[in-house]
Amino acid sequence: MSMQSWREPPGQWEPQGWEPQTREPQTREPQGWEPQTREPQEPSWEADPWEADRYGEPGADGVEEAAYLDDGEAPAEPNGGVVAAIVAAGLACAIFGSLVVATAASPAIAKLMTFYWPAGPLTGKSTVTIVAYLVIWPNLHYRLRDRHLDLYKAFLFTLFLVGLGLVGTFPPFYQMFQPR
Repeated sequence: MSMQSWREPPGQWEPQGWEPQTREPQTREPQGWEPQTREPQEPSWEADPWEADRYGEPGADGVEEAAYLDDGEAPAEPNGGVVAAIVAAGLACAIFGSLVVATAASPAIAKLMTFYWPAGPLTGKSTVTIVAYLVIWPNLHYRLRDRHLDLYKAFLFTLFLVGLGLVGTFPPFYQMFQPR
């Protein structure tokens, strides 16, 4: 078996009179920075039919201009889904804190919250809190998804709820409710 190179001898496939061309690098003069300005464009409802549904099509239901603000800017994007997730997390924290206080106050609730005996009522408190979060979040998301809400107020409300949950899990607080 003879070993042949996969490469052909140079020049076999080159056309007659062919010479390799070399390109000299082209240098461009650096241009000064000029700010790019664009003229504001009117929205095209034909280009994006989903946006037409969200903000209302021009002329539909008595809407003259497609729900634009007075200064001519488009309305802000809906952020209700984000608010729903944040507030649902705060509600879950508050529920956990209230379950800690309830299990400390009532032996019957503590027995009810014991899903796994060696771990005690912590298993029930955490499981109920997770299930509550998984029920609250989709419901809030469904109700708030198309709205633009104030994130600052939602954050403050969530901080308040987290604070309630934290106070509920603080031992000197929940031990006040234990039966003597």
